[in-house]
Formats: sequence, structure tokens, C-alpha cells
Amino acid sequence: MACIMMMNKIVKKTLIGITIIIAIGVIGYTILHGIVWYQFNVGCGMDDGPFKAIKIENHLITDNHKIYKLKKGELILDNRNDSLSPIILYKEKGKIEWILDTDVRNTKGYETCRISSINDLKIINDSNKIEIEFYAVWTYGAESGWMKIDKNGGDNKFCLSW
Repeated sequence: MACIMMMNKIVKKTLIGITIIIAIGVIGYTILHGIVWYQFNVGCGMDDGPFKAIKIENHLITDNHKIYKLKKGELILDNRNDSLSPIILYKEKGKIEWILDTDVRNTKGYETCRISSINDLKIINDSNKIEIEFYAVWTYGAESGWMKIDKNGGDNKFCLSW
């Protein structure tokens, strides 16, 4: 009888130990899953960024611009001739809705970085949010990138990936 009581205590302690280990594993997995979700859905994951293009008031379009037709309006990419960052401009019905300067120096940790050109721009989505993919030449070489822009107001986020 004493032997059975001893075995019950061992089994009980073993089950408690296994339950604690499983609980720690589940909690750890949930935390890790949350961190990964945050990195890829709020940030840029392992990529550089997120960056935010700054809205500007005026811009004279240079000869280096390209026009991309949208369902409503057009997106204009201007890789300026000087050492300044590219400009993205949205026009609808002949009226400029917003102008974005893609200067990354406004982002903490990237104060000494510059994008010199955005190339091979592809429009992925043309709804209320414009989604584009491209490759950018910047301080660290050429990297692919993506950008999401709200058509109404120009709120945006973009990342560069090596």
C-alpha cells in the first residue's frame, strides 16, 4: 500500500511538472508568435524601415519623371537630377492630391542614409491604398522595396529589403 501511495505521489509530481513545462512552452510560443507578427505587420520584419515619405507642398517635375496610369488618376515618380531623394506625386483629374519626398534621413537610425533613385516601379494594388514594388538605389546599394500609400491624404509606409 505504501508503495502505491509513493507511486501516486511520483505520478502526480510528474504530471504537474509536465503541465508546467507545456504551459511555459505555450506561453513562450505565443509571445514569439506575437513578436514575429508585430515585426512583419507593423514594422518591416528583417528589412530596413519602416520609413515614411514626407509630404511636401511644391515640386517642379524634372525630365527624369515617369508616369504610371491608375484606375483614377496617375502616379508620377520623379528621380530628381540632383542629390535629393525621389518624389512620388499623385494626380487625379489634373489636380495634384499629394507629393511625397522619399528621404529616409527622417527615420531614427538612418540619418546619414539617402535614396538616390527608385526604379522598376510596379503597381500591385490600385484601390484606396496604392501598393507598389520597386528597387531603390540608396546608401547601402540597390535593394528591392515596397510601399503602401493611402490615396486619400498620402499616408504611407515603405521598406527596403536586401
